[in-house]
Amino acid sequence: MTRVPEEITTAEQARAVYLRAAKLHESGDFLGAIALYNKLVNLGLTNLILDRAGINIHNVRKHRALAYLKSGQFAEAEQEFKDLQAVFRSVLGGQYTDSQYKYWELLARYKGDKKKAMDELLKL
Repeated sequence: MTRVPEEITTAEQARAVYLRAAKLHESGDFLGAIALYNKLVNLGLTNLILDRAGINIHNVRKHRALAYLKSGQFAEAEQEFKDLQAVFRSVLGGQYTDSQYKYWELLARYKGDKKKAMDELLKL
């Protein structure tokens, strides 16, 4: 098992944390994955360590939001998906629409009720 550093100071450490978080997520340990995703997110959007590691912060945030959703932390998931959509809209000049992110946001809002989320998405 890869040792997770207390503090991330190198690209190699960031990559190891990201890979460990992904393994935890895949195995169903969503709380463990969230803790590691948080370490990466806390490095900040413009952190060179993540850039050097080839890690896209928005991808980390998406995976964290999905882990929130899967662990029943619906308010956190909904807010993260809203925030990500806002970032994408601002970067792409308001032209961003992604039904998958909107669906995940609605799924969080309706606490995992897929039918309600889909019904609401179809109204948009």
